[in-house]
Amino acid sequence: MAAILKERALAKLRKATIGEDGLPVMSPMALKLACMEHDGYETPELNEKLFLHFKGYRFIDNLAPYVALKTLFLESNGIQEISGLETCVHLRSLYLQQNGISKIEGLSTLAHLKTINLSQNRIAVVENLSGLKVLETLNLNKNCLNGPTALRGLLECPTITNLDLTTNELEEPEILEEILQKMPKLSCVYLKGNGLVRKIKS
Repeated sequence: MAAILKERALAKLRKATIGEDGLPVMSPMALKLACMEHDGYETPELNEKLFLHFKGYRFIDNLAPYVALKTLFLESNGIQEISGLETCVHLRSLYLQQNGISKIEGLSTLAHLKTINLSQNRIAVVENLSGLKVLETLNLNKNCLNGPTALRGLLECPTITNLDLTTNELEEPEILEEILQKMPKLSCVYLKGNGLVRKIKS
């Protein structure tokens, strides 16, 4: 009986997750539904994980009550702007890969963030990382990074240990000396799929 009642509640919530234009919206009801579907809590403040991947969302919204979040999955949506995360100050891991993001922003309050995946987006410049005081892992695989200037923002975040720059548009070997060698804790960097790798080997 409990399972039937839960399924009825879920069906009702699903109807409330579509906007007037027929597209999915990250409404309070949609967030509640996501919690229930992944054995989370109906009370937003109790959830430490939130699974919002493959939903078709275009905007990040209504996360203010989810103040205890430590892990947030937002990959494979239609998100074009990083925003709406200001109150998620306890986040440790943030997954935003496979979206349409063109600018790194909206992260200044996430001082506890250790991992962020921004791969397969449209980012051309690394910037606005200075507020990430303990960031260790940054994935920028398959973006539009080109030249030392595009990577200079990495120096704002000296705590980075793991960096993935695979398959970008990095051609200049000077990137190694001007940027990567100046990152004090960097222990692992992936550069495959960039022109500079061929130049270094030759």
